[in-house]
Amino acid sequence: MKICASLLLIFIFCAFKPSTIAPDSETFAGTMPCGQLIRPFLRIAAEKDCALVKCKLILARQPATWRLTACNRHILGDNNYSQPGVKSEASGTWSEGKKEGATV
Repeated sequence: MKICASLLLIFIFCAFKPSTIAPDSETFAGTMPCGQLIRPFLRIAAEKDCALVKCKLILARQPATWRLTACNRHILGDNNYSQPGVKSEASGTWSEGKKEGATV
């Protein structure tokens, strides 16, 4: 499970495309499949219809905070995506440090 969570985080950061919304923050947005691995994190029932998850991560520098918003969507009969479904939000703080010559 630890490996799956690590791979999920790597996928999220690699798949998202940064765009500046303010001089002191960065926004990363993207989508991912709504598989069985991501459902528990977003509190989506295993039997619920879910096609994809839209995510937005905002990293602010001053103060050093982050905010993650994720929302699932399902496919309608006409092969279009529905309006947003279950919305999950989380936030917190982050810090920067040095480890073995790298900034973490």
